[in-house]
Amino acid sequence: MFFRRLMVMLLPPVLLAGLCFLFPYMDGIEDTFFRAVSEGAVLGIALALIFPKGPVKRRDHFFLVLLVPTVLLLAALVYQYLEGAGILHVEALQLLLTQDERVLGLEGTFAFFLLTACFRLL
Repeated sequence: MFFRRLMVMLLPPVLLAGLCFLFPYMDGIEDTFFRAVSEGAVLGIALALIFPKGPVKRRDHFFLVLLVPTVLLLAALVYQYLEGAGILHVEALQLLLTQDERVLGLEGTFAFFLLTACFRLL
């Protein structure tokens, strides 16, 4: 019980200090797509690790509720990368295409938050 309370008190400041240490090094990434998505991924994983897992089991439907949007967001990120690199072009999916770093960062944050939450349910 003491260890659990200690982790609740210490984990958020330690993660915040780690993020403050890590983000200046991530600015050195030349590709804007990978920089935005990797910053979002780090934020999403940190957010998912701060929140408690709770009493959810894998056989519950909550796992699938998390898995479906995770797969869709990761597929959208992969498509945006492939379209930006000139490897894949699908006219029907042009609505998903964006080069704004803020949007890519948010997509990365949500995708990796959900992915980390899914792995914690396994």
